[in-house]
Amino acid sequence: MYGVAIVTAVMVRCCGPAGAGLLRERLAAVALGAALGLAAAWFVPVRSGDVTRRRVADALAALTDHLVVCQTGRRRTP
Repeated sequence: MYGVAIVTAVMVRCCGPAGAGLLRERLAAVALGAALGLAAAWFVPVRSGDVTRRRVADALAALTDHLVVCQTGRRRTP
């Protein structure tokens, strides 16, 4: 919250009245980016539970491989 106030003050001081136009343009760009992100999230169905389960499985497999190498000095055969 304070960051926005500081950036606004710096833009007005450095750019004068033109800084307000730049700020409006930046806010419009942020709003457009947020809208595009929400649209992508809405139309691309990804089940977060499935993604989480897959990532945990990948992490556990990597951990298992590392522990096998640490204990035996050999790689785990798939």
